[in-house]
Amino acid sequence: MKEAMRTIGYLCPACRKRVIQSRSVFALSASGAVVSCECGESSLSIEAEENKFRLNVPCGVCGEEHLAECSADKLLHGRGIGLACPDTKILCCFIGEDYAVEHEMEQLCQPASSNICRAFFVRYVISPE
Repeated sequence: MKEAMRTIGYLCPACRKRVIQSRSVFALSASGAVVSCECGESSLSIEAEENKFRLNVPCGVCGEEHLAECSADKLLHGRGIGLACPDTKILCCFIGEDYAVEHEMEQLCQPASSNICRAFFVRYVISPE
């Protein structure tokens, strides 16, 4: 029998590449996970607690890191769960079935995606820190 898996995806705020990795439901339930970008500049962490998960999500939309909490049932079962940047309300992370994560990450990374392009342009071009 094939082991149940969950795929985790986010957009790296440093290099702007999609980061997509899979973990088994068993491993997530037991100890959570750390998903890192190959550039070495960002990592998403998932901490398992009794009936919930705490996530530290690097945001490829605003460049900050966000904390999130969700139920174990939502994260481990179903099509998936999307986490949005609290500043822009744009999806910055998706965890779920492989095809759903691939689809959501593709939508986020579309060059024609006016929301992400506008947020990136305003944040980093018009008003750099």
